[in-house]
Amino acid sequence: MFADIKQTTVQGADIFNLDAIIGDLIAYVDSHFRTEEELMMASKYPDRRHHIYEHKTMKAHVNGYLIRYNSELESKLEIAIDINDFIKSWLINHISIEDIKLSEHLNNNNPGRKNI
Repeated sequence: MFADIKQTTVQGADIFNLDAIIGDLIAYVDSHFRTEEELMMASKYPDRRHHIYEHKTMKAHVNGYLIRYNSELESKLEIAIDINDFIKSWLINHISIEDIKLSEHLNNNNPGRKNI
């Protein structure tokens, strides 16, 4: 999916089915966040409110791509570039900071369980 988005921004959005890419991104975000949130609740992660708030903000942002796509007011390429920028930001700001903190919490509070 991420490679499809990158290729779309490099080669031009019309060669890919951007609505399918957006749908895949929405499904991935929903599944990933649901799993993380279940782990946070089960482990009583102390920063879960903040982390879940970030998830809700990101879900709304991702769902906004579908709204923008369906409005047909912007080019597919503009939307694809925005999605690509969002994913870069998500990798840098959320996964490398927030998810690492969650992973450390889970690893430190679940002895006998493989590291996440």
